[in-house]
Parts: sequence; structure tokens; C-alpha cells
Amino acid sequence: MNICFFSFGHISKTKSGIDRVTDILSTAFREKGHTVYMISVCAPVGNDELTETQFQLPCSDTKSEENKKFLNDFYTTKGIDIIINQAEQKAIFDLISDTHNDIPIISCLHCDPRGILKGIHDLWDEHKLKLGWRFYLSFPLHFARAIYQYYNRRKYISHKYKEYYEKSNAVVLLSDNFRNSFAKLAKINGQKKLYAIGNPNAFSLTETFLANKEKIVLFVGRLDFQKRVDRLLRIWKRLHKKIPDWKLQIVGDGTHKTLYEELSNGLKLHSVEFLGKRNPEEYYKKAAILCVTSSHEGLPMVIIEALQYNVIPIAFNSFESLTDTITNGKTGFFIDKFSEKKYSETLISLISNKEYRLRIQKNISEDNKTKKNDLYRIVDKWEDLFKCLKSTP
Repeated sequence: MNICFFSFGHISKTKSGIDRVTDILSTAFREKGHTVYMISVCAPVGNDELTETQFQLPCSDTKSEENKKFLNDFYTTKGIDIIINQAEQKAIFDLISDTHNDIPIISCLHCDPRGILKGIHDLWDEHKLKLGWRFYLSFPLHFARAIYQYYNRRKYISHKYKEYYEKSNAVVLLSDNFRNSFAKLAKINGQKKLYAIGNPNAFSLTETFLANKEKIVLFVGRLDFQKRVDRLLRIWKRLHKKIPDWKLQIVGDGTHKTLYEELSNGLKLHSVEFLGKRNPEEYYKKAAILCVTSSHEGLPMVIIEALQYNVIPIAFNSFESLTDTITNGKTGFFIDKFSEKKYSETLISLISNKEYRLRIQKNISEDNKTKKNDLYRIVDKWEDLFKCLKSTP
């Protein structure tokens, strides 16, 4: 089968998130005998280059006639059987739906369907953090802005999701637990076009990592405000003096790195290391605990990756897919949103009890939830979907 992935940015092997998932899936699809192409709006950046199976739209105006002609010719010459839309931009979906020539379209949602609404709370907190006491001087303005943003964002995603559902042959969510949220926002009756396929394991491992864990608490992710590293730093403030032989390692880079470094210095934190953008695999091998402090997520690759290395995850119970990866109290921990006190209590209980950590790590190595993200189980789900769409008139 000839498969075409669409994305906004060039799919890079060096990036995480959607790029990593798309690269893993495309490689696995090729191993299964499929031919896979990728089309992006943007050109490669840095040291990345277009490969022989990667293409860039000729015009930066996404919905231009030049791009439509390019795609019509591309679909014909490459004999495309399935289009997978990995992009979140509505303009890209409009281009695909205008040119697909009855080729089945699969639209993927790589986030919590309500994530853009939950993010308003993060914007509120970001203004408070940056402005300090001045935030309260303009409180009515911030309140009015939040109400306005909620209304406009809800209207936008409601229209976008409805179009995804009506004009796609299938909409793939990251979790069955997201079905109702999507259906409610899209205002659709029935869910027959909705499918749930999780993210695959990123690493092919032949060993477990129970022993030789170091006294490291780990964060991996973009340093923007959605990841809420400010919460993690305040949590660390509550306990860092009690655990002088432990350290917090923050792996990642982003727009808010300087803000978080300044906050760490302002809180006078010990043993916090901002390591920048690194390959996280070596850090998973050593870390004992992973901290996720986001307000919302799709199905975090960092949790899936950490579990492969028997790193114990702790996260706020703020996104419905969390139960797909963690059994609370057995293979990780959910914390009532957004109690930094309870989070710090759970973290210190793990740090102070090595036998407790070993028991949780052993549970992780035996848990079926970890195995359900096995790459080839995920690929089988995709192939079942391909067959279903090709057999549907």
C-alpha cells in the first residue's frame, strides 16, 4: 500500500513528539512492505535534509493552486492509497480535503481534544508568574481576556473537529478515553469514524533496567509553559533540603528556558540541572523517577519511553489518557490536579524508600499496559484500519 503522511514541519529524526512518532511508524510501515512518502509545508531546518521519500509543497501559501496541482500530480504518479494527516493546521486539512480525489483520509489528533481550552489556565498562570503583584492591578482585564479566549477557542475547535469528522474517512485519537470529549466538541451523533491508536514504544529493548538506578528525578520535554516546569520547581523547593544527595535533571529546551532558570535561582534550589536538548535515552537508563507536571497532554511519549526503562512516572491526573499508561499506585502515580503539596508528598515517599521504588519498578516490567504500546501491536492496529478503509465503498 502507498501511504502519504502530511505534516506542517519537515519530519525530522532528531525531534520528539509528532516527528518521532511519524518517523517510527513510517519505518515500521516500510518493514511491513508498504511504500511511505511524507509531504510538509516547511523546508528542513538545521542539518536536516529532504530524503528521496520526503517532499515539500512548492508554495508557502498552503491552499494555492500551485500546491493543488502538485498534489494531484503526486497522488497520480505515486499511486497513493491512503493519506494520513498529522498536521493540526486547518489550512493543511482544507488543502488535503480539496485534492484527495477519493483517496481515504485519516486525520490524527495528537493532543487532548480539550487541550486548547485547558491551556487558558496555563496562560492565566503564566501572566501571574511574569507580572507578579502587577497582575492583580489589571485583574479585570485578564479575567475578560480569559473568557474571550475560551469562547473563541471553543468555537474554533468545534468547527475544526466537525470538519475533520465529516470530511475524513477516519479520525484517530490517542485514547478511547478521548472519544466523548471529541464527539461533544464536534457536536456529532455517533462515533463510528473515531478510532483510538496510541503512540508506539520508541525504543527496541532486550533488557530491563531495574538495577543501577541513580538518585535522579527526571523531567524530559519542551521548556514552554504548557509543560509547567514552574510547578516542578516549586515542588522541588518543598523537599530539596531533605534530600541533598538527589538531583533534578531537566532535559529539553524551549522558549521558557530562561524563565525557568530564573525561577530556579529565585527559589534558591539545590541540585537542579538544566541540560538543554539531549538524547533522553541515556537519562532514562539512570533516572529513578520521571515527573510530568503538564495541565494537559495527548499520550505523552515521555511516559511511554520512561516506562520502557523502568522509570517511575508521577503526573497530575489532568488528562484522560493517563490511565492508558499508568496503573495508579502500582506502576506510577496520579496526583489530584494541581496539588503541588500532594505531588511533593508522593515524590518524597518514593525518594525515601528504595524498596518501595524497586517494587514499583518490578511492577512496571511485568505490566501489560507497558506492553500494549509495543510497536508492532500499534502497527497491526494501523493496518487493520487501512484494510477497513480500503474495503469500504
